[in-house]
Amino acid sequence: MNRIDGKGDGTYHRIQKAYQLLKSCGLDNVRVRATLNSGNFRYLADSVEDFLKEDPDISVLFAPDYFDQDWSDEKLAELQEILASFADKDLRNISILEKDYHENCTCKGGISNFHIYVNGLLYPCSFVVNEKQFCIGDIWNGLNRKKIKVLQKNYVEPMPECDGCDNAKYCLSYKCRYLNWSLLSELNKPVPIICQFENMKWCSNKI
Repeated sequence: MNRIDGKGDGTYHRIQKAYQLLKSCGLDNVRVRATLNSGNFRYLADSVEDFLKEDPDISVLFAPDYFDQDWSDEKLAELQEILASFADKDLRNISILEKDYHENCTCKGGISNFHIYVNGLLYPCSFVVNEKQFCIGDIWNGLNRKKIKVLQKNYVEPMPECDGCDNAKYCLSYKCRYLNWSLLSELNKPVPIICQFENMKWCSNKI
C-alpha cells in the first residue's frame, strides 16, 4: 500500500526475500520496522500473523506515523480494540504488543547520536536537521561542545503537563524532545497524538 516502486507495484515480497537472505547468512539479530498509519492500522492483526508465519521468532518494531494528519478519535479507538484483542497472546517480540516496559533513557542527541546534513552541518537529531538553532557544528570544524551542553539541559527539563501520568517515564514524548519540536515547535511540551498512542499501549498491555 505504501512502499510502491516506479512501476506502481508493491515491494513487500522483496522485503520477505531480503529478510530470508539475511537469516540464511546467519544474521539472527534482524528487526523489521513497520510503519503504522491511519490507512493501514486495520491490517495490524493480519500483518502480525503474516510476520509470524515468516518467522515465529521474528522481532517487529511497529512505528506509528505521528505526522499522519488523518488520525481521529474514532480510528484510535478502533486501534485500541485491536490491541486489546492481543491481550491473551504472549507476543513480546512485537513492539506494540510487548508486555515488559522499561524506563526511557536520556536522549543521546549530540552525545552519541549525530546527523550530518548534505551541506556538512551537524545536528543532534534527524527531526531538527536544517534548523539553524539546533546546529551543533560542521564536518570541517567539529562539534560545538558548549552548544551541545545547552541543548542537553532540555533533555531533563520537567514537563508539567506530564505530572501525575503513570506512563510519563516510559513515554516517547517525554524522552524525544526533538520529536516534540518537529510536531509542535516546542521541546518541553508533550504531543497529544503521541500521548494517545503511548497511553493506549500502556493500557492495552496492562490488561
